[in-house]
Amino acid sequence: LKARMQALKSAPPLPPVQLPPDAVAIVECDDDPLLLPPIRRTVHAHLDAGACYRFRHGGHFPYIARPAEYTAMLGERLGLADAAAVWGTGRERAA
Repeated sequence: LKARMQALKSAPPLPPVQLPPDAVAIVECDDDPLLLPPIRRTVHAHLDAGACYRFRHGGHFPYIARPAEYTAMLGERLGLADAAAVWGTGRERAA
């Protein structure tokens, strides 16, 4: 565990993402105890994401805490379902 934490603390900067914005989505949670707002802002600044799915609650594991919403998001990203009833539309979405 200590080695993993050291690797995270001393990791080199990520290279630029070579994908179009529509192929990139951010999944975040307002009450994530591990990824605090400054880290989330850094992720947003680094990625030109076509969509951001923001869970208002769900902790660090929203796929466990809110499986229906997470499954709806995955279905939409994979082109299998329309999740507008759950997530709304637009670049920034929240459930």
